[in-house]
This record gives sequence, structure tokens and C-alpha cells, in this order.
Amino acid sequence: MVRALPDLIGVDGGALLTPESVGTGCVPQRDGSAQYVFELSDGVVVEQGETYTIQMWVSAWEFSPEGEPLTERPKGASWTVEIKPEPIKSEAAKEEPAAIFEVPTGEIKVIVPKEYEETGTMPIYRAIERDFAKEIQPEWFNQSGIELRDDWHVVYKDEAILDWAPEALFYNEYNGTFDAAVKYADEMAKEGLAYKPEIVPLGALSDAINGLASWASFGWPQPNLKDEKGNPLPQPPPVIYEIDRTELTNITLTQAQNAFEALLLKLDMAGYVCDYALDMSLERINALGSDMNGMIESGYFHTNVPPYDYTLATTEDEGFYLSYHKAGDSRNSGSSDIFSAYAYVTSRGVVNFSIRDMYIPGEVASTPEKLVDYKTVIEALPKEMAASRFPERLDSILEVRLTYSDTRASNKEEGMVLTPVWLVRYTDEQAAKQGYTCYAEFNAVDGKLLNATFK
Repeated sequence: MVRALPDLIGVDGGALLTPESVGTGCVPQRDGSAQYVFELSDGVVVEQGETYTIQMWVSAWEFSPEGEPLTERPKGASWTVEIKPEPIKSEAAKEEPAAIFEVPTGEIKVIVPKEYEETGTMPIYRAIERDFAKEIQPEWFNQSGIELRDDWHVVYKDEAILDWAPEALFYNEYNGTFDAAVKYADEMAKEGLAYKPEIVPLGALSDAINGLASWASFGWPQPNLKDEKGNPLPQPPPVIYEIDRTELTNITLTQAQNAFEALLLKLDMAGYVCDYALDMSLERINALGSDMNGMIESGYFHTNVPPYDYTLATTEDEGFYLSYHKAGDSRNSGSSDIFSAYAYVTSRGVVNFSIRDMYIPGEVASTPEKLVDYKTVIEALPKEMAASRFPERLDSILEVRLTYSDTRASNKEEGMVLTPVWLVRYTDEQAAKQGYTCYAEFNAVDGKLLNATFK
């Protein structure tokens, strides 16, 4: 098994950075080799330039004819190439002008920091790369003792696991193991493939409850509706659950927030605020758990994880699901999840969390005399949408917020900076019908589009 993909990208001699997403393809050749192609789009890492430096990564893992790996891990190697794109034609083909839609009328909610209200500008900070591996102490998260530790994760004696990357931390409780391959044994047999068990850790009930809460926070799926003849009806939008109670049997919302905020303080994660909380009472755990199991049984959802019996939950499993972001950011919008913290907290403490904090603000790199007015980016949004690969008509603008995002410094050799951006939350026609929101981020210094749902 061979894979090849771009690992790091540099523009005009600037810092090599990891792209957010990469699409790859493989085409076997007549001589036995394999031709790989890739496509990527990232408004931060891949921007317009004269030359591009690409660090490629290739890995090869040898298997026997029976599908057994012959080595414990694949072998890998990397190399760097520099390219200077050239137009295929001397003259660009003339394109029909894209249809530009009008900005919807009506009042727009605009949120800006007090600093901007007073000065009309905000500073640009140098971005210092975070490295959790140099900062964390395993006993902060679990005191049962360490069963195993390597460069990227810790397994505790009570089976909980802490995983990390330089910019991210993940903590989950586990209880036993399960065979992740047994569900596909019959399909493999039909294809003449040998079945081989794949034994992996099984998430504890707390992990499953956290999953229910996460679904409920971003939009609980609604079942597919059909008419009397069995024809599909329009899909109802997902339901976002809101908090009902701030006090549960053994824990209050304030206690849960204090516990998680104390952990963020140990991790030197300043400036985070709670922007969402959901109470997971026994009633809600059982209701959502029953609904989820029903969707899995009906085939609406597919999973190889054994079903959970949520009726086994006790008041000790009750807790609060919490979402934290930097002040000015919002959940699931733009690049805000580069700086995000989600947790499930019970009376036992923080039993599940997912944390991403890519950069630490450094010294002030510069302070623009003034920033682009939000009305400028509002006018630019429908034009950018119309000129995109998959044009959509703007339906409504929900909110415009002045916040920060990472981007390359104007002098690319200086690496990354945290720059003011206008984050626009909006709906296009498709989003309005299906009940989700879109985003677009514009650099507040020069007005250029950085990232967007349609990009």
C-alpha cells in the first residue's frame, strides 16, 4: 500500500505550513508504477504567489498476498520541490461574467471589540506555534497512574487515553475493547477475503454521552420523512438543543465551568469564554440515546461500534457539555475551531475533552492605521460567491464579527501572524432550506477573502 501527498506548502520563500485539507487520487500505470495526483485549497496556507515550495511525503507498507502486513509500520520518506506555475495558454480564455446577486436588505448584527470602537483599528500579532507536548503533565487529567506512554499519547491504568499533537489535545475514557472488523466479516467472505479481527478500545459510557451532546449542540438529525406512497418529503432541518437546567443531581453548571476553566488555565489558554452549554440529565441521556440507537437500527446511521445501553446511566453520569472559544469567535464558524475547547464535565471531573489551540499571540507585529469597514466585505461577499467554483445565491446575513485568524505575514519570510478578520455568518439558498449556516472570513486589513464555505 503506497500513499503520496503534499505535507507542507511554502509561498514565495515563506514558511512551510500544513494545508488544512488535501484531496488525492491514484492511477495505476502499465509499467506497474502508480501515478498520484492531489488537489488542495486553503486561503491561509495556499495563497497567490510566484513560486511554491512543496514538501511531499510518501509511505509504503508491504503486505502478503493474504493481506497480512509484513512490517509493523509503513516506511516513509519526504522530499522538497519548488515549482513556478506557468499558464498553459498565452492568453486566458474569455469567460462569461458571473451573475452577481444583491446583498439582502435588512439590519445586520455587527459585533466588534471595545478596542475597535475606540480606535478604529486592532493590532496584528506575531503567531507563536503551540506545542502541548512540552507543556502537559499527564496527572493533570487523570490520577490513576500511567500504563503506557509514547511520543503522542498516554494510556492510563483505568484505560482512559490522552492523545496529543503540537496544537491539539484529546482525552477520552474507555472501557474494554471490541472487534471493529466483525461487522464486515460476511461482506469480506463474499469477496473472498480473509477475516481478521481488529481489536480496538471501546469508548466508555461517558464517551458515548459526550457524542450525544455534541450532536445535539450542532444539530440533532431529523428522520427522513416520506408521504403515503413512500416518496421522500423535504428533509426537516436539524434541531439544536438548548440548556434547560443549570443544576443536576451532583453538579451545577458553575461547578462544571470552574473545573474546565481551571484545566485551561493550567494549559496557558487565556482569553477563552464559554459560548454554549448543554445539560445532560438522565432524562436527556435516555431520550437522545434511544433516538440514536433507533437511527442506527433503522440504517439511518451506520457504525461498527456496539450499541450502548443508555438506561445503565446513573446520576454520576449526568453532566454538562461545554463549548469554549476565544472572545469574539463563535462555534463552528470559519477558522474559530483552530482555537476551541469542548468538554463533558460530571461530578467526577472533566471526563472528555477536545482542545485545539494552534498559535499563541506573541508581540505586536504592527498596527494598521485603520481597518476595512465591514460594509466593504458585505458588498464583496455576493461577488466572491458568484465567482466561486460552485456559485450560490446569498439568502441572508446573520452576523458580522470582528475577530482574529491566522494568516501568513505580508513579508512571508516572517512566518505567521494573527490578524484581524471580518467573520461573516450567512445562509445561501441551499443552507436556508436545509437549516445550516455558512461562513466567510475577510482580512480586515486589506479586505481580501481568506476562507469561506464555498472556497
